[in-house]
Amino acid sequence: MAVHNTVARSLHDAGLAGWFGGSLMGAIGLNGASDEVADPRERAAVANAGWARWTPVNAAAIVAHLLGGAQIVRGNKDRLLVQPQARRVGVAKAALTLTALGATAYSRWLGQQLMDAGDAQTGVVDRTDEVPVDDAVTPLPSTPDRAAGAQRQLNALQWVVPASTGVLLVLNAKAGEQQRPMSILRDRMRAGVPLAGRAAPSALTNLPWKAVAGGVVSAFALRRLARRRGRRTLTGGHATARDIMTGDVTVVAPHDSLRVAAQRMIDRNVGALPVTSNGRLEGIVTDRDIVARAVAEGADLSNTTVREVASTSVQSVAADDPVRDVVRTMASERVRRVPVTDNGTLVGMISQADVAATGDDAVTGELVEIISTTT
Repeated sequence: MAVHNTVARSLHDAGLAGWFGGSLMGAIGLNGASDEVADPRERAAVANAGWARWTPVNAAAIVAHLLGGAQIVRGNKDRLLVQPQARRVGVAKAALTLTALGATAYSRWLGQQLMDAGDAQTGVVDRTDEVPVDDAVTPLPSTPDRAAGAQRQLNALQWVVPASTGVLLVLNAKAGEQQRPMSILRDRMRAGVPLAGRAAPSALTNLPWKAVAGGVVSAFALRRLARRRGRRTLTGGHATARDIMTGDVTVVAPHDSLRVAAQRMIDRNVGALPVTSNGRLEGIVTDRDIVARAVAEGADLSNTTVREVASTSVQSVAADDPVRDVVRTMASERVRRVPVTDNGTLVGMISQADVAATGDDAVTGELVEIISTTT
């Protein structure tokens, strides 16, 4: 599947939204409002007429959801093979989909039973307006047994479909989170799945890496800014890299295994680590490097070193560089973080959040605008 599967995802999500929204509105609005009809003998007829009009639209929504879902699964089948947590979510989604399908079909059948009861009561086909009911799913003592039995089951089933499809919406969000590079690594390591063995590159290397990285960085930026609310505001024109950098940086050595690097990323909840030797900066390794250059190629993370996948062409800034020069460097290189060195020795890292903490809105805005246009 191509990176951009907009049509499949649109069918999947729009269909699920229609299925969920229609069933919820029907249970709360249509069935609930049927008791507003003055004549108890017309209440079931009004509700059935509404459901009959919605049925073709609901069927189209279900078909769209199933078609989109099938295409998404097809495009992600290789990733599902190497990510146990994603498989569990996939199985749960399949089970909920079948539950919702069964409840939808059975509810429709029960609705037909209610109509048939009306036919028997009136002697006219497709009429239910002689069956007295309290509302669309609640019988009266005078309601015929056949209709009352169908109503009691509908009263319970009306909540099964919105509940099942509502949980599906939540699982869709979870499935989206599981496509992050660090989620792939974390799930496999926690499950004890060997990280060696050939995995199809298409499913992993086709992930929207830059979109994922942007989301991860934004989350970290917000959290770090919140931690620094008490930091002294600095003027962008006079502050230096040393003034705004984060000094407590977790690093890896070139000879460390990728498993060690991945575990440190997970422990510190970061997506990139500087690579140093005797304190001197030699490169940087990211979650994308590990997943796209190692896992996707079937490499064993325990026997593959950081040196083999890390980027050695890393733009750094000097500790005494003015913040405005740091911003220009980040903007020109279109990077969201940059290492800080002092005579070649790594002393810290600067991210967008660090720049934002200077209090210079013009500098921050310029940086965010430029980096946000990165494609």
